[in-house]
Amino acid sequence: MAETVQVPNYAYGLGLLAFPLGLFVYSKVFPSHAKKINRKFTAWMCSKMMPRVHAKCIPQKKALFQSFDLLYDSKPLEVLEIGVGPGSNLDFLPAGCNLSCLEPNLENQPYVEQALKDCPDVHFSRFVKGFAEDMREFDDNTFDAVILTFTLCSVRHLQKALSEIKRVLKSGGLFFFMEHVAAPRNSGHRRVQETLDWVWPVVVDGCHLARESWSFVEQTGFTSVKLEHFRIKMLPFLSYGLYGYGVK
Repeated sequence: MAETVQVPNYAYGLGLLAFPLGLFVYSKVFPSHAKKINRKFTAWMCSKMMPRVHAKCIPQKKALFQSFDLLYDSKPLEVLEIGVGPGSNLDFLPAGCNLSCLEPNLENQPYVEQALKDCPDVHFSRFVKGFAEDMREFDDNTFDAVILTFTLCSVRHLQKALSEIKRVLKSGGLFFFMEHVAAPRNSGHRRVQETLDWVWPVVVDGCHLARESWSFVEQTGFTSVKLEHFRIKMLPFLSYGLYGYGVK
């Protein structure tokens, strides 16, 4: 009869600590390979998580993207999506538009290409690796619309990114945004957000919980800004949402 071996409780804790420690050591010994694995994992994780987040915001997304009607004319619209991820907004783009994507992680491109197969009326122009803070690949006054959803939370230099968005928009063009944002000041949820913000960006790819993104949009100098606050059915400290658009 086999003897039962009792595993001390502390052994499980050591195991949990060993995994991230092992990843840290691996990233130092094989930095380029570790970064590649991280990019692939982040893209895969995004493809699983973001459709669920977007599914909780369907009424707000419908209301937001109805504003494309303000841009309709005889020419196909030129649209830029920043931080396109797996392509969760493609179903809401107007038929016949030309889509360009700016994305820091090129591992997302296969997911976007797969999603485009279900959106034959959206014409794919190009997929550019880059960040919103520096869009030198695009000329001034290039796009009729710029879309950015659940991305402002992780932009490193928010005001610089918004200035770049305004630069590449045509006169009268629209900047569409949807984000999770900071809870009301002095609320319990806001205190939780501010506490977690010490570590959350490290764990969740640069995401900040307590950003008052609306104030940055309002200070960018758009001709007009329309925005709405709403609640998302997620964890309480992640449940504060914002959507709207700015007109150049």
